[in-house]
Amino acid sequence: MATKKKTELHCHACNAPLDDSNCRRVPSDFSYSGYSAYCVDCEAAFFDRLASIEGRSIALFHTCAALNIPLKPIVLDSVDFENCDEPFRTYITALSMSKKGTKRGKVLGFESGCTALQEVFGKGLSHKDFAAYIDRERTKIGKLQGTVEQRERWGTEPLYEPPGTKGSALTMTKEVYEDLDRVYDTRVSAFKGQDLTPQQLSVLVRVSKKEVIADFLMRKGLTKAAADMEKSISAMLADENMRPKDKKPVEEVRIDALVLALEEAGLMENGDLLTYDELIEVLRDRFIKAPKYEYSLDVADQTLLYIINAMRQNAEPPMPPIQELSSEFAHEDIYGEFEPEETEREKENKRYLGITKVNIVDNKKGEEE
Repeated sequence: MATKKKTELHCHACNAPLDDSNCRRVPSDFSYSGYSAYCVDCEAAFFDRLASIEGRSIALFHTCAALNIPLKPIVLDSVDFENCDEPFRTYITALSMSKKGTKRGKVLGFESGCTALQEVFGKGLSHKDFAAYIDRERTKIGKLQGTVEQRERWGTEPLYEPPGTKGSALTMTKEVYEDLDRVYDTRVSAFKGQDLTPQQLSVLVRVSKKEVIADFLMRKGLTKAAADMEKSISAMLADENMRPKDKKPVEEVRIDALVLALEEAGLMENGDLLTYDELIEVLRDRFIKAPKYEYSLDVADQTLLYIINAMRQNAEPPMPPIQELSSEFAHEDIYGEFEPEETEREKENKRYLGITKVNIVDNKKGEEE
């Protein structure tokens, strides 16, 4: 029986083959393939033509509308968009890095961002760039309660408003966010050692909300409503077999059998654990086949730099991103797990993302002189 040949996608402008290295993912309802109809080079050329006529900021608005990209100027907060190189690539990279182009794994479209010219550029389009809008957004975000992660997980709308008790809503304050985190962490810790599914984690989020609501109702003297909320919690956990009594009994572990298994694996000798260095050597020889990764060490340094900048962005108050990586944080390829040089695919991916090799700086140089 013949198999259906996979359709090869091509850019509608330059006819180049399209894949993840040169093309953006788009909402599924915008493209049957899940890819843009154009390669990023042609999208950037389209933006550049508009920018030469109406300026970069308004051109980005129109480009996002035409190509179904969410316009979220706040991601350019630390970028000199009017003077940077490759502005279109800079924007889509910043959008990707900020995770504001997706939600729960789904690619967002233009309707999920700023959709009104006057909202961004003011009445009469008096603002020529994004600066004023970004200032307003920064101020708005600064007034929000909770951290970015808390608002993403728990939302920003009031958690509960009892019927007929106008003005007694349980709003999302810093204290409420902390209560939700505390209850959630306690619930998750009860399943320590188990791999919870996304569905189970979602249930624990909803259960945590209901538990905080139940406490709120008790404080208001609404005991019947609080009891009903507790019953709802029990029913939700029962549906997923997540109550304490639903847990399967843990099999008894024989210590001698465990020791024998560790000795057979080469992790113990004569009943004694190996030293740390010996253990690392055994694990490396048994489980690591160098080179393990099909890219250079710079990719690991890029990842670490992004993690550090994400932590700085989420700090209170937010800290500006760094462009260089301190030598004390840079990776060392002790076991030869990475390619010695950048691969061609890696170079192409970096060109697509608009990034260059991480610059490692020795911050401790001269301290001991």
